[in-house]
Amino acid sequence: MTKQDLIKNIRKVLNQKKSFLDKRTFNSYDDKIYNNVFLKNAKIKTLEKINAELSQYTNLINTKKKLEEERIRKIEEKKIRTNVRFLDMRDFEPNEGIVEIIMTLKEFRGQNINVNIDNNTTINFFVPLEDFNNWWIESGIWNFYKDSSTIKYPDSKMYFYGENLNIKINKIIQFFQGANNGLCFFNPIREWAENKYDEAKGSSTKKRYKTILTKLTDYEIEYKNGVTEDNINLLCNELKIDVSILSPLTEKTYLHCKSSIKGLKHFKFINNRLNHIELNEYLKNDEPVFCNNEEMIKIKNELSKNKDYHIFSRFSDKITSIQTLENNYKLRNETNEIFHNFEIETDLINCKIDDITQPELSKFIKNGTHYNGTIDFKDVKTYDINDIYHIDMKKAYPSFYLCKFYEGFLGKITDFRKTNKIEGVGIYYIYDLVIPENHKFYAYNDKMKIYFSNNIYTSPELKFLSSIGSTYKILCGCWGVQPKDFRFNNEMLENNNYSLWTGKCDCHHLKNKISMDGDEDLYNVILSTLDNDKKIIMNANKEITVYYDKPHNFHLGHITSFILSYQRLNIIEQFLTMDYDNIIRICVDGIYSIDEPKILKNSFRPKNDEKNFNNVAGNYYISNIEHNLYIQNIYSLFLNPSNLAENREHNKNELHLGAGGCGKTHVNLLDKGFINVLYVAPSWKLARNKYKEYKIHTTVLARVDTKDIEKINYVKRFSNVLIIDECSMMSEEQKNRIFDLYKDFKIIFCGDLGYQLSAYEGQEMTTKGFNKIIEYKTNHRCKDDKLLFLLQQLRTMIKSTEITGEEMIKYVKEYIKDSIINKDKLKTLYKIEDMILTGTKLSRDDYTDMFKDLKKYYVEETTRFYSKGDIFIDEEPPSSIIRHGYTTHSIQGETAHHNLYIDLNGMWDRRMLYTALSRAKYLNQIYLIV
Repeated sequence: MTKQDLIKNIRKVLNQKKSFLDKRTFNSYDDKIYNNVFLKNAKIKTLEKINAELSQYTNLINTKKKLEEERIRKIEEKKIRTNVRFLDMRDFEPNEGIVEIIMTLKEFRGQNINVNIDNNTTINFFVPLEDFNNWWIESGIWNFYKDSSTIKYPDSKMYFYGENLNIKINKIIQFFQGANNGLCFFNPIREWAENKYDEAKGSSTKKRYKTILTKLTDYEIEYKNGVTEDNINLLCNELKIDVSILSPLTEKTYLHCKSSIKGLKHFKFINNRLNHIELNEYLKNDEPVFCNNEEMIKIKNELSKNKDYHIFSRFSDKITSIQTLENNYKLRNETNEIFHNFEIETDLINCKIDDITQPELSKFIKNGTHYNGTIDFKDVKTYDINDIYHIDMKKAYPSFYLCKFYEGFLGKITDFRKTNKIEGVGIYYIYDLVIPENHKFYAYNDKMKIYFSNNIYTSPELKFLSSIGSTYKILCGCWGVQPKDFRFNNEMLENNNYSLWTGKCDCHHLKNKISMDGDEDLYNVILSTLDNDKKIIMNANKEITVYYDKPHNFHLGHITSFILSYQRLNIIEQFLTMDYDNIIRICVDGIYSIDEPKILKNSFRPKNDEKNFNNVAGNYYISNIEHNLYIQNIYSLFLNPSNLAENREHNKNELHLGAGGCGKTHVNLLDKGFINVLYVAPSWKLARNKYKEYKIHTTVLARVDTKDIEKINYVKRFSNVLIIDECSMMSEEQKNRIFDLYKDFKIIFCGDLGYQLSAYEGQEMTTKGFNKIIEYKTNHRCKDDKLLFLLQQLRTMIKSTEITGEEMIKYVKEYIKDSIINKDKLKTLYKIEDMILTGTKLSRDDYTDMFKDLKKYYVEETTRFYSKGDIFIDEEPPSSIIRHGYTTHSIQGETAHHNLYIDLNGMWDRRMLYTALSRAKYLNQIYLIV
């Protein structure tokens, strides 16, 4: 009788007995029953004998069920709504126990969960609804393991239950009343009014605050039972103050009341518990106070005991932060400090990408991150562990540089787009993979299932495949312009830090949470202000927790992908020196074999101590390789042109040249294949206009070409591609400084060198040093064939060294002779929306004086809301003056939408005249002032 037949008969027996087991529990015992019962007695064939053999196991299962039911009963007494799951780790081998934990956690997907260990320690975390396996590898496992091999809670009893209480939702009306023998609403107002009364010098001011103090005395008697929301509205008008009350945990204003006339003072309170508020105008100490774990627990317990307001965060069984109205406490994490310093030292801190703003790229990298597992070549149960040979890699992750195919790491990612070739060190999606059957690796890959079509791999792995004669096609990928080369320092090599850091790089937690002590009423108060993207729960300890989406999650998943790939290539290099039939098991970075290997490659060394077969073998050596399931998703994502950018030539830097309006900047700003684009303009006005038009990150040249280290680091931290506009206004020295400062950036310059006005200082920028120069011929701004012809003729004249500025002016005057006017005529034609361009500041000011009665304002200083160069009609913004004339330099890069008046006096430069004329869209907009 086969195993399947026996299990089928067992099911019949259990059905006859109306089994108390649910289907999932029984499935987990199938193999155990078969191995422990039926292999001992192969002659068992009848249902009666099977039933007899099962009796000892059914008793054991009954006992477990009773324990679980008892635990559930006790928890239900504490109003815990979700079912409890119980595991006694003493019943399992370590690997079996962790499998049971995984199966249990899967039942709580999409929930916050408490795990109570021996009724002594409670850990708390969120189990994601989707992508459970990746979550478990990245972070879930560390709730139960100290490191890669040591379980935190061996031989313990574990109780798993959902955190939320069965809370009745009610509308709560609060009465803000007594606290510390005072009134929490009136006391801060009285203190303020008394101080104002004492400071007042004029009799009218003293009288004003005396009146407020008298009213407060009456109100404290009238509202002795508390002030409601409706009362506060009335009191704000009577006392001429504004009041806002912040709901804790949500950063939302629970109540905002304003005086009908301008308030004398705005009081900001926080609703830190039901019927009580505290003044929350500032945090007295926002510098963090770092504490160890014991100190954090002591602070938390003291605050809870005294019912002092505080909010806090947990990770696993540790409190990581506590914030009160006076202090901000943080759990000191020396390991994270080591990680941070290492990332600064290697510049990897400037290579991170964001799960939130770059979800497609993050998903692509995640599916190209393959953790190495275990594959059995033979039945390990038939071998005595003491009679076989074991080799593994010494510090496998740090040995990446020993790999034959080492080419550094994908660092700052500049491109994510379609391609049909390896553009540089990167990660690529391949299809139509063919591995030559006559190569030794073919049999290994067939057994281990490493490389398949329709999957994502690093460029070193693809180069390995090519080296053995494999062929494949590339659909798309991500890459940069300069790979990173680093080594782990001594601090990272200690205490397995490099391994923890490698896992942390691939961490994708997209939720944050914050907690506070409370009760059901406060839960309802907070719930009433909660946004839809937030979730609120309260546990049995009356702790209220709000979960919300992170605004960002920066990670280095591509570094993890490369470390794992180099580890994989090192082990491939090793097993290719060995006889396939000699291998028993390949386990992550170790190889078990019948005979002693003759050759040890890279960091491999004999390791005949600590030999075991504890790891559970799988069907795939690497993760994220279930290609039959994944192919549909990858194609739906990447074959849709709207989701993936088209291929373009890969260059470290490019120069895009052409007349204004030719689309050179537009084309690059619309390219979806660039990662972390920063648009750089000569002025804030142009930068902010581009932000409004394209919704991209922008800045000005002065913040990129600077000696300020903080500004440089900010650019490096959050940008990978620089698109620098109006580069004709830059000098050669500025260009070279930018090349030197941002070596691993893709840098794209856009401008009209040789035709637009050049820089005020330094040597005019040249085309030297660019990998690619692209010229644009079609002018999209100019809507008029006559104007277009004029501009083209002027460009030809500028290119010729024989034609003078006077000759150009003469040509222009002849071409539009019907539009020549004098200043008297200008006075009759000019409207406030029009633009007057001059060659000098002196003549600019003459036109401003001419029309000084018209309210047209020019902003002289960049602020948070206004940019230098902004022009406003009728509205007078801060730091602005009346202006009607503008130098041609000041409007370079802008378009005139109304009449354009050009003063030919002072147009001393041929390019200045061309620049002025090229601001127009139609020839009939232009008037020449002589």
